[in-house]
Amino acid sequence: MSTAPTRPALPLDKTARLVARALRTTPDELASSFRPATLDDLPQILALRAQTVGEDIDWDDQAYMLWRYSFGRQGCGAGNCWVLVRDGALLGMVGTERLSLSLAGEHTEGFRVMDILIPPDLEGKGVGAWLLLMMKSQAPVVLAVGSNPSSKRLVTRVFDALPNRRIFIHPIRFDHFMAKRLKLAPLGWMASRLADWGMRVATAWLLWGGRRGVAVRKLDVLPEGLDALLAAAVRPDRVEVQRSRAHLDWRLSTPRARFDIWGAWKHGELVGLMITRPDAINEGRQAWMVMDVVVNERMKEPVLKALLWRVLSQAYRQGADYITVVSYRQDIERHLLRAGFVEQYNEYRIMAWACTNDGLRAAVEAGADWSFNEIHGDGG
Repeated sequence: MSTAPTRPALPLDKTARLVARALRTTPDELASSFRPATLDDLPQILALRAQTVGEDIDWDDQAYMLWRYSFGRQGCGAGNCWVLVRDGALLGMVGTERLSLSLAGEHTEGFRVMDILIPPDLEGKGVGAWLLLMMKSQAPVVLAVGSNPSSKRLVTRVFDALPNRRIFIHPIRFDHFMAKRLKLAPLGWMASRLADWGMRVATAWLLWGGRRGVAVRKLDVLPEGLDALLAAAVRPDRVEVQRSRAHLDWRLSTPRARFDIWGAWKHGELVGLMITRPDAINEGRQAWMVMDVVVNERMKEPVLKALLWRVLSQAYRQGADYITVVSYRQDIERHLLRAGFVEQYNEYRIMAWACTNDGLRAAVEAGADWSFNEIHGDGG
């Protein structure tokens, strides 16, 4: 996995001067107005999110922000929300989530940036770039994950580009697909039933064999034996975005979504874990997203086959149209292709970073794999 070409990074001092001039202040006053948010800032933050994100928010946003960020509360959240406040007015915000990376036993602490929001009347004044530049130098590793049409250029100017995350889709039901292409309802119904049947047969042929006695069960909570599985899933040549039971418990408690947990066992040993999330799509349809995959490295192929077979079968029974895996893991991608997944491209599923750890940077530039999954990024 080689890194993508990079552009020269924006300089912080020059950007600070330009932004300060646009806001009629000085670079020093600008820097002193940037701080971690407290609970007193929450009303303005929620108002800015409603103004900029708007109808895309279909969850309790106050509960979500209190879940995600500390807001000065000890032991709460998994990072800080930083705000630029001048004369009592919120001029921008950027969120962080702590990350712990390891490679060949060496640990590096860092964070991921997210929730970069600027009031509409300040767009184009460089505030967003300045916020990201301020965050960039605060840890040995800073990741930027995902973008949209307005933020992609900004993120790739501030950070060094990494290869994009890759999307793999497995179709399950073809009703909607056929209805759009075959106007005669009986013909569309028959074609979709044939396509559904053909996909089920192909999936069974690809996944049924080779599971070697691995049993999969759906769970209500994270299973016993998880710590041993997490240890058995580590590879020394891979950049491991570290997981723990505490982190996964926190992640699964988000008010923004619900998740399903699937455990895989062989001879009483937990050998695999998959976490999925159902997503509503247009016209009342549903898709599933695989948020995380953890497998014992000694038996990767049979465990993946068993988990995928169980999850795809359940998704079919529950009427899902397709299941998606957004991958940054070369080690499982060939298994996904063998299981009938098809790769699709999305230019906004970006990864970018700033890294001052020379060993980690050299390994990534040489093509080291990552264990980064959607569970580390809310699936956004």
